[in-house]
Amino acid sequence: MSNSIQAGLDASAEGQNLGFVDFTTGLVGNVYKIIVDSSMEQLKAYGAFVADVSKPLAKYQEQVTGIDFSDSNMLAGNNGDQLDNYIQEVLGLTLTNNSIVLSETQRDSTQSHFQGIAVSDGTTDKSFEESLSGNDQDTISREELQKFVYEKLAQSTSESYNMLLTVLKLGMQKVEVTDGTIHTKLVFHVDASEAQSSHKYAVESRATSWGVQGSASAKWGWGKASVSGGIQSSNVRVNVVNEKSSAAVNMSTDIIGSVTLKFRSTSFPSYEANQS
Repeated sequence: MSNSIQAGLDASAEGQNLGFVDFTTGLVGNVYKIIVDSSMEQLKAYGAFVADVSKPLAKYQEQVTGIDFSDSNMLAGNNGDQLDNYIQEVLGLTLTNNSIVLSETQRDSTQSHFQGIAVSDGTTDKSFEESLSGNDQDTISREELQKFVYEKLAQSTSESYNMLLTVLKLGMQKVEVTDGTIHTKLVFHVDASEAQSSHKYAVESRATSWGVQGSASAKWGWGKASVSGGIQSSNVRVNVVNEKSSAAVNMSTDIIGSVTLKFRSTSFPSYEANQS
């Protein structure tokens, strides 16, 4: 097995220690948790709506504002304190006596706050602007202002009650998950390089040879002779080349998750409230 292949296998083995199983388990668990939590939140909201509109209107108004609107006396019980709290905390006005003097800014903002609200003085209905008095039309009595607050709260809570009732009659919408897929995958990025190792030998041989040859012709000690000679030798040259291999592997790993959910919109059952 080559070095790069072995290195890649080692890298893959290391990748298994990156928490892939934990990642996948956590992803699946969190997706299901979100779906269940969402369903529970929708159910709780529906239950809260049903609980609110199952009460008579006056009880709902008292729960929201702390004021008992079923009593014909506007200042009965704790109503006066609740109205004064609204004047101070919501309108930002100071109550020091039975007449409240408004600055120009306070007059404009308070008039805008009670836009469309009218209270009766026993004979006619008056707007907030019509209830102002003083040289610069900047003074209103504490009792008159309490009436406007009382009427404002009565109207706004009645409207919210009717809106909740309408929503439940039509059927409160909810979202249901119908289908989906969850994918997780490990992506390995591997860069590898390898060089093979080898040993090469270059051999060069050069050879020469020599010898002696001769002949003679004589008769009993005289005559002629010839001699020839040569040389033989060999030279060997050896070149050795060493090539060493190297292998390098660089790896990075990505854990990727994706979720696809299909859902539809349905409604809770319609509800008829008792408004008595």
